[in-house]
Amino acid sequence: MRTMDMNTPISYPSRGRTFVVSFQILENYGAHAWDGSGECPQYWKGKGTAEYYVHAPNRREAIRLAKEASEAKHPPDNQYWREYDPTVMTYREWVASHADCSPDAMAHYLGMLKEVLVQVA
Repeated sequence: MRTMDMNTPISYPSRGRTFVVSFQILENYGAHAWDGSGECPQYWKGKGTAEYYVHAPNRREAIRLAKEASEAKHPPDNQYWREYDPTVMTYREWVASHADCSPDAMAHYLGMLKEVLVQVA
């Protein structure tokens, strides 16, 4: 993944806008000791957020692409980890929502973004 910087211009081969899609993360602590047989114990706890940096024509498509990337890592039917409840904002809105962060904190948040790369035909 390339290093993100809020001042770096980013070029894409197609038209669209840049979005940040955030998902809530749940981890099933009940699955840690599960041997895979029978019903998996259910003890889901919140684990923060996963954020995806997406170039798309609109918010709906940005969510679809981020969800596709999320499900590639964590299939929706797994018993261990889930990313759900997406929210979406433009990249500028996302940067503005971090306006009170220190430069070190902002660098951390930028480094945590997962970039969704889409093949263009």
